[in-house]
Amino acid sequence: MGLEEIVDRINKDTEDKANRIIDKARGDASKTLNAAAAKASSIRKMKAAKAENDSGLIVSKAASKAEVDGAQLYQKKVNDSINSSIDALRKHLSKYTKTDEYARLLSKLCSLAEHELGDGCKIEMQKDDAVKIRPGGKYTIVDAPAGFAGGIRAVSADGKRSVDYSLERLLESMNDRIAVELLKAMS
Repeated sequence: MGLEEIVDRINKDTEDKANRIIDKARGDASKTLNAAAAKASSIRKMKAAKAENDSGLIVSKAASKAEVDGAQLYQKKVNDSINSSIDALRKHLSKYTKTDEYARLLSKLCSLAEHELGDGCKIEMQKDDAVKIRPGGKYTIVDAPAGFAGGIRAVSADGKRSVDYSLERLLESMNDRIAVELLKAMS
């Protein structure tokens, strides 16, 4: 073999080797690019799923807060309505004191106070109310102080026991029942 053939063969071997290296590098680069693309796609899908999950949590949290705020607002309106109704009842107590039903209530309250506190108890009531009850009880009627809305307050003869059946106190003791009835009417 001549020198030219040897040089041609070396050139061909070198070229073949260079082509194999280039082909291998291209293959490796393609694998690396494909792996990077797959990893990027996986990361993109993971981030999209996380973003979707996070946005779902944000929407759920906002909806929950709106629901709680709405429930609180509704409850406040209901409470305001109940309080307003009870205040209206309180303001109309003076009208109630002019009814026959009120006169019957006074008699019952005096009997109840006498039964609870015994003979000789002192019953406080408005001066105008004293004429509305039938005499005959074993109690003493005294004038209530100014500003007394109606009803009675009573003290036992020995001063150790007392009852408060004033209209204000009776209304106050019925607040829960009134609220329940108003809630039934609202629903």
